[in-house]
Amino acid sequence: MSHSHDPSLLHRLAEEFGTPYWIYDAKVLRERIGMVRAITDSPNVQARYAMKASSATKILKEMLAQDIWIDSVSGNEVLRALGAGYPKGQDPAKICFTADVFRDQALSVVIDNGILPNIGSPGMIDQLVKAGYQGPVSIRVNPGFGHGHVNACDTGGPSSKHGIWFEDVPQVAAAAKAAGLSATMLHAHIGSGPQFQELHDNLTQLADEFGKLMPHFPNIESVSLGGGIPHDYRNPDTEYPLDNLKSLFANAQTKLSEVAGHAVHLEIEPGRFYVAPSATLVAEVTDIKSTGSNTK
Repeated sequence: MSHSHDPSLLHRLAEEFGTPYWIYDAKVLRERIGMVRAITDSPNVQARYAMKASSATKILKEMLAQDIWIDSVSGNEVLRALGAGYPKGQDPAKICFTADVFRDQALSVVIDNGILPNIGSPGMIDQLVKAGYQGPVSIRVNPGFGHGHVNACDTGGPSSKHGIWFEDVPQVAAAAKAAGLSATMLHAHIGSGPQFQELHDNLTQLADEFGKLMPHFPNIESVSLGGGIPHDYRNPDTEYPLDNLKSLFANAQTKLSEVAGHAVHLEIEPGRFYVAPSATLVAEVTDIKSTGSNTK
């Protein structure tokens, strides 16, 4: 934790709200938002916030104030973003819905509020059509590589459930077209592995892979390289050469636009990088127990 809290404040909040609770440092949050804005301060480059990292309304309002758009993964997250002041609609799509399945009320929330659906499974096309959706879609790609901060969190590669396997993307693009849905965005997230150079190399490779897919998407408007900017929980003051990402994003935007034959927006969508160093979980110790040695 790179910041400290007044113990008397923590006790007072515990008495008022109970424990456990989260407390956020707005100064640290704003610093991280500023860092992301700095590396996306290039023409046609846009930052989103993967709000699954924390959906607290005050955090969403901070993001909105700094023109950080939203990536949501549930109908309720969409509603929370709308409640925080984000606009409906897709001009531009300041809220994107990313999932591998429509569950609960997500499909109706997406349609009723004109939210851009980022589909991670071919079956979602049929669900949209049956529900009467006629707008644009984003296609989430599993590029065949990626690294989560733990194996269970891999978001790209053979161990990942997320997205449409890259070899199947042309077929899904054709299915979307046949259904009357225009694919205007390509998306992938290759994980939040702890090694910065690995992230840099993976993002570079991902941009190249998207370039190869471009011919299947004549109506492409945006490409998202996902999130994955690391945060070192053990050493929260660790600094990374983020300026290298700024040049990577700018160069990728230029190259992808050249391949597409028109200007393409490039997006990123960090989540925990924004909020991890600003958040502290406060809990109480109610008892201390001791155990013997493990005989196994």
